[in-house]
Amino acid sequence: MERWLRQFPLHQIHLVDGDVLVKDPLSQLQQVERFLQLPPHIKASNFYFNHTKGFYCLHAVGRERCLDQSKGRPHPSVNQTVLHQLCHYFRQHNKNFFRMVGRTFNWC
Repeated sequence: MERWLRQFPLHQIHLVDGDVLVKDPLSQLQQVERFLQLPPHIKASNFYFNHTKGFYCLHAVGRERCLDQSKGRPHPSVNQTVLHQLCHYFRQHNKNFFRMVGRTFNWC
C-alpha cells in the first residue's frame, strides 16, 4: 500500500472489505458507485441469496450471474492456535496498513 500511496493520494483509492462484500454486496457496491461518482443504479433487487452456493448472486437485465464452481466453496477450518500465531505475526504490519488507509478491518 505504501507504494500505491506514493503514486496516488488516499482519496483516489477505494478499499472494499471482502468480508462485508460477501455478506452485504449491496452496501459495498453502492459505496463503489459513490466513490466513482456514478449515478446510483445498483439496488437490492439486483441480488439474491443462492442457498446452494451460500452467497449472494447478481440478477440484472434478465440474467443471473453467480461465481463459478471454484468460488464460494467452504474454506477449510484452521487451527485456532495457528490463527492466533498469524495474527500476532502480522499485527504490526496490519497496524501500519490501518494507519496508512485510515480505517481498520476485522482480520484478527
